[in-house]
Amino acid sequence: MVTLTVHTRRRILIAAVALLAGSFVWTCYLLVAGRPIIAAADARQPQPHPPVGTADRAEQACMLWQLDEYAVIYRKPLRSPLFDPPPQAPPAKARPKMPVTLEGTAVEPGHSYAFLATADGVRIVGAGEVLEGVEVLEINDQSVTVRFDGEITILTLAKDSGGRHE
Repeated sequence: MVTLTVHTRRRILIAAVALLAGSFVWTCYLLVAGRPIIAAADARQPQPHPPVGTADRAEQACMLWQLDEYAVIYRKPLRSPLFDPPPQAPPAKARPKMPVTLEGTAVEPGHSYAFLATADGVRIVGAGEVLEGVEVLEINDQSVTVRFDGEITILTLAKDSGGRHE
């Protein structure tokens, strides 16, 4: 078994790091210079002269390395998301405001009435009647069940109505 001194180990380590750094610099140089790092086997053999009239092809091949060809890539915003955001749901349709309020009820055996306040004043309606798009479904002592805009809603009397309910 071979034992190396600290000084020798440091020299070997420095040489290995220098070799790696040199190969990295050489690779960067070749990339910047535009030369291929790995040459094809045919590149070592002499190339025949191109026939007359093929100068346009050679010019087109040289143009591939120009930056204008890569404008699509380098003009792309790099800070943009990598994916399209999900489509946003359309804003919820604002539910129309209830055009009536409950002012009172009159409940008696056989017939019941609700006093509904509208913009035109107070109207008296019974169960099954429609007033300004509000269909009265059921009339109770302290509340009225109505259907408005496809939804069933219960209107209740305000606490400060002052009416007498028995």
